[in-house]
Amino acid sequence: MAKRSFYVGQPTTAAGAAYSAASTQNATIFSFTVTNTTATAVTLSAWVGASAVDATKVLESVSIPGAATFGIQEMLNVTIPKSSTLYLAASTASALTVQVSGDAVTA
Repeated sequence: MAKRSFYVGQPTTAAGAAYSAASTQNATIFSFTVTNTTATAVTLSAWVGASAVDATKVLESVSIPGAATFGIQEMLNVTIPKSSTLYLAASTASALTVQVSGDAVTA
C-alpha cells in the first residue's frame, strides 16, 4: 500500500467533505494530524458515511489545545468505504489545520 494525501485544510464550523472514496475503492486512514493555529483550545469532530449525522460520527469534539499539534490515534485505520465521505468540523472556523493520509484499494 502506498501512502497518499487525502486532505490538507482547515475545517469550518459546519461539517464539510474532506475526502470521498471512489465507488470502486475502500480507503484507510494511516495518519491524521491536527495543528491548532490559535492560542485557545478548539474541538474537532469527524464523520464517515453518506452524510454527517450522529450515526456516522467517528470522532466527537476532541479538544486540541492552543498552539499544539497532535496525531489523533482514534482515526488511525478508520476505513472510508467505497462511495463514502470523511466529513470534518471544528468549533472555530479556520483555527485547525488537518492533514489526513492513507491509501485506497479497489474493493
